[in-house]
Amino acid sequence: LNVPSELSIADYIALKGVPAVTRMMGLREIELGRRGLTSLEGINQLPDFANLERLSLDQNQLTMLPPGIFLGLTNLQ
Repeated sequence: LNVPSELSIADYIALKGVPAVTRMMGLREIELGRRGLTSLEGINQLPDFANLERLSLDQNQLTMLPPGIFLGLTNLQ
């Protein structure tokens, strides 16, 4: 398996599939910490993204957040 040196959420989904926790109905929390992510590109591909209350992205290599990435996430704490 060839893992790119830069890994977006879209890349992660393409390589490993949607994280199992995101397959639950009424998703409110996603744990994406320690995944080697360098970009949030593709985050909107996660099921029920608009209903998120908690998004954990700790211990990744994110250096910037694209403008408006969290627009519409009115429940995010």
